[in-house]
Amino acid sequence: MSDYAAEELREAHDALSDAAVLRDDGTDKAVVNRLYYACFHAAQAVLYVREFEPESHRGVISLFGQEIVLEGDASGADGRFLNELRDYHE
Repeated sequence: MSDYAAEELREAHDALSDAAVLRDDGTDKAVVNRLYYACFHAAQAVLYVREFEPESHRGVISLFGQEIVLEGDASGADGRFLNELRDYHE
């Protein structure tokens, strides 16, 4: 695994941990924000492993759909979930 992918997985884990803490004491918006970043960083890690280097959030989400979901390595539900989190996050 590349150093970039490993770092993205650490970021994903940290964001998921933040969401768990905020679940009890934070606002819904804060929880969704951290969940979005957990999924975003996990998706970016997968793309780095596949040797893609997206340059933006939109690029990560687009490439994840095209290269991971459409290839059958993640479900359509996974792709929709990431897109829905992005919409709520904004």
